[in-house]
Amino acid sequence: MSSSEAVACSRTLAEIAETLGTGGAALDDAALQDLMGVAVRLYAQRVERAGDMAVVKPSTINATDALVTTTALLRAVNVQIFELGLWQAWAH
Repeated sequence: MSSSEAVACSRTLAEIAETLGTGGAALDDAALQDLMGVAVRLYAQRVERAGDMAVVKPSTINATDALVTTTALLRAVNVQIFELGLWQAWAH
C-alpha cells in the first residue's frame, strides 16, 4: 500500500468513526454489515499471514460490546459456543 493509499484509508476510517460517534444514525444496517464483513475478513487474513494480533486497541470496547458481537458472529456462521471451544483447543 502506498503512502497516499494509507492516508486515504485513514481518512475513510476517521469519517466512519465520526458517523459511528453520533450513534451511527447515518450508517444503515446494510452498510454496517458490509463494514463488519470487510473488517472480519481483513483481520482473519492478517492473523493467518502474520500471526496473532489484538483485535482492537485496549479500552476501545467493553465486555458487553465484545460478547454481543461475538454471539452475532457465531450465529451468522452457525457455530455453537461448544464448537468454538473445541476449535480453540485444537488451534492452539
